[in-house]
Parts: sequence; structure tokens; C-alpha cells
Amino acid sequence: MVFALALTLLVALADIVVGGSALLVGLLIIGPLVASLRSSVAATGVIAAVAIAFAIAVGIPDMNFATGDHLSRVATVIVGSGLALLIARARSQREVATRFLAAQHAVARILAEAETLAAATPRLLPEVAPPLGWVGGAIWEVDRRRGEVVPAQTWTADSGIEGFEKVTRATRLRRGEGLPGSVWERGQARWIADLQAETNFVRKAAALEHGVQTAAGFPISGQRGTLGVIEVYSTERRDPDPEMLEMMAAFGRQIGQFIERRQADVDVRESESMKAAILSGALDAIVTMDHNGTVVDFNPAAVATFGYSTDEAVGAELAELIVPPSLREAHREGLSKFMSTGEGVVFDQLLELTGMRKSGSEFPVELTVTRIEGTEPPLFSGQMRDITARKQADDELRRSRDQLEIILQGVADGVTAQAPDGRLVYANDAAVGVLGFEDPAELLAAEPAEIMGRFEMFTPQGRAFAVEDLPGRHALAGDEPPDVTLRFRVLATGEERWSVVKARPIFGSDGGVLMAINIFEDVTDQMRREESQRFLSEASKLLSTTLDYETTLRRVASLAVPRLSDWCAVELMDERGELQQVALEHQDPRKIALAHELRERYPPDQNSPTGAPQVRRTGEPEIYPEIPEEMLRQSSVDEEHYRMIVELGMRSAMIVPVDSPEGVLGTITMVAESRRFDDSDLALAVEVGHRAGLAVQNARLYTERAHIARTLQESLLPPRLPAIPNVDAAARFRAAGAGNEVGGDFYDLFELSEDKGWAVVIGDVCGKGPEAAAITALARYTLRAAAMQTESPSAALVVLNDAMLAQRSDKRFASVAFTSISGAALNGGGPLDVCVASGGHPLPLVLRSDGSVQDAGEHGTLIGIVPDPDLTNQGLQLMAGDSIVMFTDGVIEVRRDEQEVFGQDHLVELVGKQAGRSAAEIANTIESTVIEAWGGVPRDDIAILVLQVRS
Repeated sequence: MVFALALTLLVALADIVVGGSALLVGLLIIGPLVASLRSSVAATGVIAAVAIAFAIAVGIPDMNFATGDHLSRVATVIVGSGLALLIARARSQREVATRFLAAQHAVARILAEAETLAAATPRLLPEVAPPLGWVGGAIWEVDRRRGEVVPAQTWTADSGIEGFEKVTRATRLRRGEGLPGSVWERGQARWIADLQAETNFVRKAAALEHGVQTAAGFPISGQRGTLGVIEVYSTERRDPDPEMLEMMAAFGRQIGQFIERRQADVDVRESESMKAAILSGALDAIVTMDHNGTVVDFNPAAVATFGYSTDEAVGAELAELIVPPSLREAHREGLSKFMSTGEGVVFDQLLELTGMRKSGSEFPVELTVTRIEGTEPPLFSGQMRDITARKQADDELRRSRDQLEIILQGVADGVTAQAPDGRLVYANDAAVGVLGFEDPAELLAAEPAEIMGRFEMFTPQGRAFAVEDLPGRHALAGDEPPDVTLRFRVLATGEERWSVVKARPIFGSDGGVLMAINIFEDVTDQMRREESQRFLSEASKLLSTTLDYETTLRRVASLAVPRLSDWCAVELMDERGELQQVALEHQDPRKIALAHELRERYPPDQNSPTGAPQVRRTGEPEIYPEIPEEMLRQSSVDEEHYRMIVELGMRSAMIVPVDSPEGVLGTITMVAESRRFDDSDLALAVEVGHRAGLAVQNARLYTERAHIARTLQESLLPPRLPAIPNVDAAARFRAAGAGNEVGGDFYDLFELSEDKGWAVVIGDVCGKGPEAAAITALARYTLRAAAMQTESPSAALVVLNDAMLAQRSDKRFASVAFTSISGAALNGGGPLDVCVASGGHPLPLVLRSDGSVQDAGEHGTLIGIVPDPDLTNQGLQLMAGDSIVMFTDGVIEVRRDEQEVFGQDHLVELVGKQAGRSAAEIANTIESTVIEAWGGVPRDDIAILVLQVRS
């Protein structure tokens, strides 16, 4: 450009010096013509403008300005300059086309020689960018899983921008962020002529620091969208070049097709693990054809693919060379149509066609045809790849899928495949049956909402389960959800089943979810067994917690609702043999009120040939899986009766006997409002009825025996304490053990005679039950008789000892403390004389009014052991306010976890604190303290007897 400008100036000066030379003025066109041979169109235009300006200007010194001669010379320069511009433009277009072809061939060669994109990227930018005037660049890869675009390869030919290259390698960009992110988001090329004015260039500071002024980005495109971005830089300001944009976009598509083909190979290898065959080094054939259909370029990959040498191929008609005879006419017609109309349907598309080798054999190829822009007549580039191996792999994959289909159809579990929009794209026969459809086609055609609308789903705890929480929904979101156990009810039939639902996502090569695989494992039998065992276990615990069987039956009915049924009613026979309702449960109190009203207004027929009365008579259960309207009509007395029954909402029912070894005691009726009972439900209900019957029978027997024991126990104790003159008496008794066992502890207080005073007896017979009761009765009445005939407590105990040895052979024994009281205190004043004899019994305690405590009596031999017991009488006196406390060993032998909790010393300490309190208060304090020490449940009988001289 400088040379051309200097030449133009020189000619202009020569013209001025010579003056008016037409020859010299004409030579002004030499500068533009010289510029057109080497400079750009713009530079040539500048030189042409200068030449024209000089041609006009020299007319002034030549003194012929605006004359015909002057204008003729100017016109000559203008025409010459225009010719120079045309030459420059033609040369520029040819150079662009040449650079494009060179770059295209370089890209094709690199991709053909590379096994992977990673192997190709280091070579792409150094081959493509320099011929197109770029000094640096980067290839960015889209990471869809992380939502980022990251640099896969960088390159620079200018050491001055290496710092910017380093920043680029460390950069990660989100979608829409920076130049690569915005190209990824839009899927279109972007040219930034002036980085200084750009607002969305993350590395702007580093770029300007290292002299980068212009940047451009081009998408690497494939069938699945943008796969990456090619970014190039220039240290000179460059305005957008549409031809360059289209050229780089074509490169991006070419690389994108390479990536997808390589990924397709990977997909086939992964899906065919049994084959383990790796498609190695498949090369792309690049063939360039002119407007006549003649081959002008045939790369080495094409040589290997089709079997022709380059010399054989170049110059031959492409149709005759590699197009099968059946497709040649269509090929020629398509080329002719494009040349005449400019319309073509095969450009920039990935097509599958048939190619032909030199041997005449045909094979499938993948073809992309691109028109090379800027070439006139047009040139066409075809990129072809032999996909024979892939086709074979596809066939084998289809066979594998067919085999998998056969396997899945044979499994018992339901299996479905769900597309991202929620629709089912596959279902085996088991899934079709579970979901209630007739055939797979009907199921796959159904909308997801229609499928789920056929069911109600519940958690194992009975709570409603939302469709959004199904594992398949989470799998479609890319998660790997945990397995879920569900109970679902078929609305049309009321049938209930259990399934373990599993789901896993299937990801595509881009990281997105292709589908979700759902598996339904039917665990109905297992869950029913487990639920039955849990229910029976809980029911058994309830039935054994109390002897109030009516309360227990109400609890069992409450337990059954809603786990087994929506309604549960329990009826027991009364003394007339009629069924009386003892329990009725439903979750809705309003329905319970309605049921009570129905029973009151329309009492059940005790002689009905069906239902609870019939089950009561026969002991055989009844089940009604479906209650038809006719049955409700037949059982109704009138329309109001029918309306109330319908309002109860009964769909299915079963009645089972409450039976025991003694016979049928009543019935249990269970009703479902939406589900249907089956044989497994009936078996569980029958077992519940049987256990309830045993519980009722046991409770009744226990109640009867407890009543007998209580009556017997009461007969062995004084019904009330007699009144002793000037002496207050208080007694407390608590039997330990089961309610139907008679305790062995006893006490008695009776008058001897007016002159002999009163006798006070407390004792403990070995053991419990009827045998102990017999000895207690023997001891009590023997001592009463002996006390009347003897003179001392020890003498009375000797009589009892002899009687037990004579009348009992079971070697049972007793401990007895016998105390007699007499003296002036009984007559209104003075001390109370007390005489104590102990036959192996804990000694009574004497509580003085000052709080001191002492033992009364001496220890002697147990009664009923030996013929001649060692017994001693000990006398003492009680003054006003003094008390004597008599007790059994259940008071002083309190042990828990084999440790003494309350013993003799504890009692002495406790009694010492009772000074000044009444006999009743002392007895109450001792009783409550001892029971608390026992933990609320005494394990031994407790008997306490307190006598206190009135103050």
C-alpha cells in the first residue's frame, strides 16, 4: 500500500513539473493497479481515491482545470481505479476461499486423524486461526451437569498475550456469562470488534492489559444443541466479517458432528458390554466437488474408505465414482436444480445414505454437504463416514433389547420406563396387571393423571401418600430416591395391595435425564402377615392389661379402626342370651352418633338368619366382600331405615364370633367403607375374636374367683374392730399377690370377759391360697376358744400349736403374737396392763407419749413346728397416750433388687416420730410408708394393728 501511494504521488509531482502531460496524468492509475495486486480492497480504495484527487488537482497548475481534456483525463483515472477495485475484490475473495479451503482441509484432516476430541483440540486452533488472521484462541467445552463452560484448549501465536491465555485457562463461565457463555446461550456466533466498549466480557481487564482488541466466538453445534465454543482473538481492531462468521460456524458444525459421532461410538460400546468391541480410528472422508459434479479434492480418508487413489478420483464425476446406480439420477437432478434455482435440501444436514466402493460394494454412510462460500462457480464439500459397524451395533442392540424385553416380561415385579414428561414409554405385563389395565398399549396411551387417578395411596402408617413423592418423580429430577413401601387401594374394586416402589434415573450423554425406570415389587402377602402379627400382638397386650373386659374390648375396637376396618362393633351376650353392644368405633364421631341412633330406632332382630345373631348361634364367621344395594334394601324396615344405613357407607363387612372353650360369648363386626375384605382379612378377624373370647372368659373367671377369695379373706378377719373402753384401736390390712389368692396374714380383737379384759392377736400363716386360709381359720377360732379357757397368752399359743400338729399333715406353720390387755385403764383411769407372748412373730413396738420406742415381749418358737414350743409371757404397762403397734413381716421385710428398703430399724424410727398422733394416724402412716417402699405393689401381705390408751 505504501509503495502504491508513493508511486501515485511521484506521478502527480511529475505531471506538475512537466506540466499538462496527458501521459503522466494517465499514469496515476498505476498506483491503484499496483495496490490491487497486494493490498486489501479497502487499501486499494484509499489509493484510488488519492489518485482521483490528484487527477482533479493537477488541472489547476496545468491551467486546464474543468476543460474537456482535463475531464477526459480524470475519467480515465476513475475508470482505472474502478478496475483496480474489481481486481482487488476478486483477489480478496479468491484468497478467502483459498484460506477457507485450507482451513477446512486442515480441520477435516485433524478430525480424521484424531481418535478423540482431546487429541484433536491441540491441533485445531494452530491450523485454523493463523490463516484467518487470528493470533490466539481457545476451545471451550460445555459441562451441562455443572451448568458451566470450561476451557478445553488454549493457543496463542503472540507471546505478548500469553498472560491473557493463562487467565483464560483458569476461567469457568456460567451460561450467558462472558463471550463463550453468551454464544452457548444463544447458539449463534458473536463478534466483538471493540473489547473496550464491551460490558459482558469477564476477562476484559486482562485482555486490554495484554493488547487484545477484538474477539469472536463461534458455537460448536450438533443435533443436541451447542456442545462447545471456539473463541479467537486479535491484537488489532477487526470489524465483523460475515464471510468469516459463516466460515467459522461451518467449522463449529464440523467439529460438533465429530464430537457427536465419537459420542455415538461411546454410547454403542457402553450399551454393548458383551461385545467389548471398540470402533477404532474411524476416519471421515472429505470429498470436494465442483458445479459440474466433478471431484476436485479427495482426501486420504476418502482413499481408504472408497478404494480409489487421489489421482483416480480427482477429475472423475462423483456420481459415477461413489454413488450407487440407484441414487445417481437423483444426485444429478439435485445438483442441476441447485445450479438453476439456488435451492438445495441437503446442505448442512446429517444424512444417512448409501455409498459405493471401487469394488462396487455398497455400504451405509453418514453424509454432511456444505457449499463453500465465496466460490464461483460454487464448490461443494462432502464429509462422509462409513457407519457399517454402527449399523451392525444398532442391530445387535435391538436384538439385545428384544432379549431384555423377553426377560422383563417373565419377571413377577412390575417394570415401567417413564419419559421426562411423566408418560410411560414401556411397561411389562406385570406392571400392566398391577396398574389395572388390559394390555400394554392401553397403559402406554394413558395420561399419567388417568393412571394415578385409579388409586388411593397410603404410607404404612395409614397416612395419605402424595403422587409428587413417588420415587419416579424424584428420579426424573435426577435424584436417586430411597425405596418406598406403599399401600394402595384400587378405587374401582376396593382391593388393597402393598408394593415396594423403586426408581432410578437413566442419564444421557449430555448429563440430562433420559428416563426413569420404576420397579413395583408386590409385598402384599408379607405386609399382611407382618401387619397381622403386629395387630395381634398389640391386641393381646390390650386384652391382658386389665380384667375389665368391656373396657379392653373397647380398646381393641379402637385399635382395629382404621387399621383393619372403618367400623368395628363388639357385642356380648347378656344373661338372657341376647347380644348387647359393648363397643362401637369409627373415626368420625358423627357417624358413631348416627349408628347409635339407628340401633335405638331400629333395634336389631335377635333372631335374624344372617349377621351377628346367626354367628352367635352357629359360631361360624360371615364375610360380605361386596354389600349390594339389594341386601341393604332387604334388611331395611322402611325408607328412613334404608337412608340411615346408606349414610353409614358400608361397602364390605365381616362378622366373627367372640368364642371361648365354653362357647360363643358374642360377636365382632367389622365394616369397610371403600376397600373390600378378603379371606386374609377374615382369618385375622377370626383370630382377634378368639383371643378376645379367651380374654373375656379369663376375666370372668378371675372376677368370680377374686370375689370368692375376697369373701373368704373377709371372713378370716373381723368385719370391724370392737370398741374397747378408754382404748382406741386401728387396723390396716393389704393382701399381696393375685386378687383370687387368700392371704396368710390375719389379726383379731375380741373380749375375754369383764374381769379378764381383751385379747389382741396378729399372725402370719405360711403360704397363700386355700390351704393358708384353712390354717388361718384354724388359728383364729382355736385362739378364741383357748383364750377363754387359759390364763395367759403363751398358754393359748400352746393350745394352737397342739391343734395344728394334730389336725395338719402338710407341715405348714404360723407366726403369732398374742397380747392380752386389762387393768384400771379399762375402767376409766390408771394404767393399762399388757401381757405379750410371741410364737416366732415380730415383737410389737411400744410407743411412749414422749416418743421413745421399745420392744414388747420375747421371741419364741414358731407355732406348728415342734410339740413343746418355747414361749414366754412378758408384762408391761401403758399409760395415757402410750401406744402398742403390732404388725406382720410384710412391714419390716421390704426388699427391692435384693436390697433392704424398709426393715425393723426403719419402722422403729418411723414409729418414734408418731408421738402425739392418734391410733388411726399411726396406722395410716405406717401403711402408706411401707406401700411406697414396695414401689406401690406389695409383694407380701401387710397387717397393722395399733392400740392407744386415751389421754
